[in-house]
Amino acid sequence: NAQTLYARGVRFVVGSNWSGKNKAILPYANENHMLLVSDGSTAPELAIANDYLFRLPVTDETETMALTIGVLQEIGIDGLVVLQRADSWGDGNAKYIAPNFATVGGEIAGNVRYAADKTEFAAETKELNELVTAALAKYGEGKVAIGVWSFTEIASILSEAANYDALMAVPWIGSNGITQSERITEETADIANQMKFLSMVIGVTESDKYQAFYDRFYAKMGIAPTAYETFAYDAVWLIAKSILEVGEYDPVKAQAVFLQVAGDYFGAGGWYKLNEFGDRGGAAFEVWTITEEGGAPVWKKAASFDMASMTTSWIYKPAWLGE
Repeated sequence: NAQTLYARGVRFVVGSNWSGKNKAILPYANENHMLLVSDGSTAPELAIANDYLFRLPVTDETETMALTIGVLQEIGIDGLVVLQRADSWGDGNAKYIAPNFATVGGEIAGNVRYAADKTEFAAETKELNELVTAALAKYGEGKVAIGVWSFTEIASILSEAANYDALMAVPWIGSNGITQSERITEETADIANQMKFLSMVIGVTESDKYQAFYDRFYAKMGIAPTAYETFAYDAVWLIAKSILEVGEYDPVKAQAVFLQVAGDYFGAGGWYKLNEFGDRGGAAFEVWTITEEGGAPVWKKAASFDMASMTTSWIYKPAWLGE
């Protein structure tokens, strides 16, 4: 833990990638001047000015804006039923999707919130079905979707959802928690083949620098790096550059120059201009879908969304979306 690392002389940490863990660590890190650079934390409640936590992804507030423009508005959704974990990540996304969706005329048509440690979801899917059925009656076919903020429990949820025609008929719109989830394609393969998925995750800027990192990572690990692994790699460089900038292993001095160092750095994941809270200000996003290949469901990149231009570029448009 943080106290053990501190006792060993560690003053710079890559991580944690979980918002809940950062929330627990941050008071100790601030008090003891331990600089944290997270590759995955996105909860808006941790957007705190002049603290010792810097985050290379965008926050959920920004990502829900991207999800609203890049997916929900793009495919013509008017009513969204939210399914979410009852934790800081799930609550944060639920909080910000509502006003962001409202900016394009959309409405939240209900919310199903479940305990993060839950493993059985019969009651939740029953409630979800009732809300989706009511939303379909109000907004019409093709105008309703389920917004999903879940992690590995998604497979258990889908197993229950398969009992309801309405839940199988509407699109499930996910985020970084389920994008490219192998539990969906492996544990619920028959169900996934019948469902409609679009799931957004933060991406990276395609560049020679990213390709060089990709090639080295793939040669070593045998799989492609995710954006978060790319951010972790760049986090190491940002810490090193901050230490070099101040000329000593001093987290107080490094914290004071970190925003400047990050703003001048183009890494494997792109530019790292951070806002006044030490969080990524904007990013590129990828939208993934599930399609059937050889009888098996596979994740496939469907589109990219550019926050600078607020435009979605389709690479592979699922048949259920039409022309």
